[in-house]
Amino acid sequence: MARWSERARQRLRDGEEIEDAISFGENGIVVTNQRLLAFTPESDGANYRAIERPNVEGAALESSGETQWLGYMGKGGLGGLVGVGVGYTMDFGGLISLSQLNTKAASQTGVGSMMGLLSTVSRFLGMLDDVLLVAGLLAFAVCLGALGLYIESRTHGLWIAVAGDDDLYVPAPKGATTELTRLQRHLRTEPEPGAETAPREDPLEPHPE
Repeated sequence: MARWSERARQRLRDGEEIEDAISFGENGIVVTNQRLLAFTPESDGANYRAIERPNVEGAALESSGETQWLGYMGKGGLGGLVGVGVGYTMDFGGLISLSQLNTKAASQTGVGSMMGLLSTVSRFLGMLDDVLLVAGLLAFAVCLGALGLYIESRTHGLWIAVAGDDDLYVPAPKGATTELTRLQRHLRTEPEPGAETAPREDPLEPHPE
């Protein structure tokens, strides 16, 4: 908290007073009577952002992840079901009964080449069951891999809705409900222009909660 809180007072405007400083790990929100000062050194974007309090529409803890992995997971699961289901239940090798054909063709001449071709086709059809089964298992592996990558990509953080601008993301632990409640309490009590505020004796000191 010390790294960003030390810079908070340097960024205050004339007449601006700090009401509270809320820490989210290495990140933090400083609430003043005019703005929210967000310090986010762990974010992928800018390390600092100031938002006028009238433009702050709300705050919530949310989890998000890279949703493209969900698409791969669905395709892998569907492919696995089809491959394993068809490969396990169908007997493609039995579509051509060479035993019956050999009996009928025994008394005929000139069908040797045709029987050889049918024998080759029958062997390939017999292998198709195993190929589909293996492909289905591989598709299930892709499904599980995509699920793992999606879970790994999920991040927890504080989202602050901003009117007329991009929402603000502050990396925060999933259980930071106490900090969220403190911030929401300040947002519900919008100070009147020129009104006196009653900040804590030293808002940048750790909160007693």
